[in-house]
Amino acid sequence: MTIALEIAGLGLVPEAPEQPTAPTTSPALAPADAIPAQFGPLLTISLTQGCEAPLEALKAAPVDHRVRCHPCDEAVVLLLLSRVRRANNDLLVTTAIRPGTLCLG
Repeated sequence: MTIALEIAGLGLVPEAPEQPTAPTTSPALAPADAIPAQFGPLLTISLTQGCEAPLEALKAAPVDHRVRCHPCDEAVVLLLLSRVRRANNDLLVTTAIRPGTLCLG
């Protein structure tokens, strides 16, 4: 006695689904990992060149712009914020910012 497996569908091996091919990129486009994350208009100021430039940037920056700094620069940035009479809750302390820089935006 012969069992017909093809009728029940058990003898057939399903075909592998066709894999989509990756689109080729133009040589003029940069790879995605080479482009830094952008959160909008961002101004980066050095804290190692003196306090005048960061102080003036904090005075000129709109109040809705966040202030970001590295944890090792927190004390200096808090002093600068108090000098321009900005609230401390505008400050975001994160290791994503390079030490010695102040980011506005």
